[in-house]
Amino acid sequence: MTARLAGLFCTALLALNLSACGGGGSSGAGTAQSLSASVSSGAITAFGSVFVNGHEFGTSHATVTDDDTGAALPAASLEVGMVVTVKPAGDSTDAAPEAAEIHVSPLARGFVDSVDTTASTITVMGQKAQLTSGTVFSDHRACLSAATPCSAITGQSGLAVTSGSTPGSFVAIHGYLFAPGAGGSAQIIATLVSVLDYNSAKSIFKVEGQASAVDAVKPSVTIGAEIVDLSHAVCRSGGATVACTSAFKVGDVVAARGLTVPTGGTLTADAARMARLLPQTAGATVEVEGKVSSVSGTMFVVRGIQIDGSALPAVQIPAVGDKVELVGTVATDGLTVTASRIQHDEHAAAARVVLAGPLTSVSAGTTAGTFNVVVLGQSVIVSADTHIADRTTEAPTTFNITNFQTYLQGETPYVVLRTVVDGTGALLATGFDIVRSPMSGSVGVAGAADAAPSAPVAGVATVTVHGVQVLFDPTKETVSKGSLVLAKGALSPSGAVDTTVLGGWLIVMRPDEHGGDHEVDFGH
Repeated sequence: MTARLAGLFCTALLALNLSACGGGGSSGAGTAQSLSASVSSGAITAFGSVFVNGHEFGTSHATVTDDDTGAALPAASLEVGMVVTVKPAGDSTDAAPEAAEIHVSPLARGFVDSVDTTASTITVMGQKAQLTSGTVFSDHRACLSAATPCSAITGQSGLAVTSGSTPGSFVAIHGYLFAPGAGGSAQIIATLVSVLDYNSAKSIFKVEGQASAVDAVKPSVTIGAEIVDLSHAVCRSGGATVACTSAFKVGDVVAARGLTVPTGGTLTADAARMARLLPQTAGATVEVEGKVSSVSGTMFVVRGIQIDGSALPAVQIPAVGDKVELVGTVATDGLTVTASRIQHDEHAAAARVVLAGPLTSVSAGTTAGTFNVVVLGQSVIVSADTHIADRTTEAPTTFNITNFQTYLQGETPYVVLRTVVDGTGALLATGFDIVRSPMSGSVGVAGAADAAPSAPVAGVATVTVHGVQVLFDPTKETVSKGSLVLAKGALSPSGAVDTTVLGGWLIVMRPDEHGGDHEVDFGH
């Protein structure tokens, strides 16, 4: 959740005369810091030294290598947006990460074939690259320093597209590989588009991605819409030179390059090597940072990478739209990371629900050490990962998951529950606070509207927030599906939050005001 949204939720609670915003915002997740022995893969976000995945790596003794050519690069060639693999030095520590090696490998190099401004994509070397609000553009053409300089290309609209025999802009695209799906989805999530001058003697054409077809006779592989002719290439797999006729199979991630201008959608490769959706080998400890694009049970996807969250507590499984940092181990398939620690940098607004009202019931959960509590008709799971506090007493008190049910036995306190919605739609409590009941007797809810409101009856409309009904005056506020709703009011006989009463209120933010509904961002 952004600081602005977190502030609004707390503002809503404070308006209810409640104080449950301090000390309990964590989900209990361990901080996903850089391990001294881990390989960190991510986009460079800043310089001081090099910031990757939120950590500053010292680079005073690091070597920088172009993985496509093996050439050493000057540290000054590194740019914000480049996706790099950082291998730590022997004396690197968590407190002072120090890089020994920095590896750079753009996913596509070539002329811009097409641009789709509606979908925010560009196609290079037959690979569709998704541009996001986080994609950086850098222009390195010589014309920028001419006596009469050209205009710098700073976005998609400045790129020239190939037309007949006239080539488009020559670019290198850095980003994250995304396994292609149905409907022609993007193969690359772009973090940096670097615009370069084409040099027929030096410029490399490069394509990297999953092979959708293999021809062992020609030999060739198909990556996206590009056919890679391997008949004149040196092929490598597992660190060794192998015959190109048997080097690759369908589903393998292949990186191929050549100096010859592609013709008719075919690249004549000089070299091709086995690569990975992840740049690390099985068993390696890695960091992954980005937004969650899908969730299924304990499996979720970050940057196109499948993350196995089965070792994480249920409350830590993220929701679609969450921005997370995690540490994990590359599985034997080379495509999946088994997460061992995770930190939520930003919860998707639609995945957060705050409930404030009398505790209706508490019962043992289906899993040992968990409890089900009901507030405003909604069942919420409380676990050892929930921050639990009784804020009604100044005296020292022990109130935690071990005595949770007995502490509440026979009581119906006023509580504030801060929750996240898991992949199944269940509410998991990140915070459970007993607070003093407001003198007005008001209750409250904050979260995303489940659907458009019902038609008004006698001037009152109804909208639901994760199943909690909210009554409001539609002449004062307009609510749409996905709007962030902050509501305070009386508890109606039917269990709804009635904001039309004296002292009640409704605050609404539209989806486009809190970002996530229109932003396609797999990196930063």
